[in-house]
Amino acid sequence: MHKLPPIYRNVASVAAVALLLVIRFIPYELVEYAALIPISWFVTSAVLLVLLLVIRYVLWKKKRLRLLSVLNSYDVYDILELWKYRLVLPRATGQSITHIDAEVQNLTGKRLQVIMHPGTYFVSSGDHQNMVTCDEHYFVLRKQGTERFSVSAACINAERPIPGNNDYFEGVAKVSNNLIRFLKGGRGEDSKVIQAGVWAITDRYSKQEIQR
Repeated sequence: MHKLPPIYRNVASVAAVALLLVIRFIPYELVEYAALIPISWFVTSAVLLVLLLVIRYVLWKKKRLRLLSVLNSYDVYDILELWKYRLVLPRATGQSITHIDAEVQNLTGKRLQVIMHPGTYFVSSGDHQNMVTCDEHYFVLRKQGTERFSVSAACINAERPIPGNNDYFEGVAKVSNNLIRFLKGGRGEDSKVIQAGVWAITDRYSKQEIQR
């Protein structure tokens, strides 16, 4: 089965967290007036929030089914779009500051041609840095198959620990357009130059900070 986006995995938890955040930042002077608000208002708000999340999930589900129905083995699909609708499962383990060992599982019964563009990053499952791919990578997924490969990458969160062999990633996302332009323009450059440029963009690191 495909995995649901995290926001839909526990609607009750999302609603509870939202309510706690609202309460946390209400000025103390207003707390006494909160007792004057009918309990029905809070119930109605919670119901509306849950309803909104359900509607968003239904729309997401319809788009997923629509995309699944038109998938074919001739077109090349961006891994970001396939992951958005949980048609593939991208995962990885840390290798070094310059590479990442990735695997992508096909969650459909169709053969897929997949492209991963520079600027696609693997999402950290811990407190270590996310890793952004520096080169374009093309691969083919068999029906329900898994493709494993190593890809050049750079860290994009300078203040976090550099990922190692025991650090894992799940899911992919896209960096800023500014960083994508840098990565495309830096093809062929030394990995240290690329990493320095990435941290200068993502964390606004100066030359002196990078050298430390």
